[in-house]
Amino acid sequence: MRKLIAILWTIFIGLTICFGQVQNDTIDGQIVYPFADKTLDKLPEFPGGNAMMMSFIRKNLIIQKEQEDWQGSIYISFIVDTTGQVRNAYIYKRYFKGALTPIENEALRVVNIMPIWSVGQKKGKKVPVQITLPIKFGLKE
Repeated sequence: MRKLIAILWTIFIGLTICFGQVQNDTIDGQIVYPFADKTLDKLPEFPGGNAMMMSFIRKNLIIQKEQEDWQGSIYISFIVDTTGQVRNAYIYKRYFKGALTPIENEALRVVNIMPIWSVGQKKGKKVPVQITLPIKFGLKE
């Protein structure tokens, strides 16, 4: 039986993509900085780094049988706030019209249950940072 799993994370490049993020977005009264902002002293990081994030996704992603053959990418944008919580996750780039597909909902669910991240910093102060994460799906033989 072929089971759909996340087979590729675009690790560094994927995390540095922040499509159309405007610096004047705010959360809790603080400016939200895009991940690619060169003025950040420290970027948010998943506990244990990108390899652990990939492992977390693989372990927690549950794909429904009818979507096992789906291949493609889902772009999820979210904010890592000043406490390291993942907030305001949404599908950034969609390929389907209408309601979210089960696979999109599942990708969002997994992002929303991520553990506390290390926080971003600018000039020694904790700041919220917007991340857009492409999750690529394919078939595993």
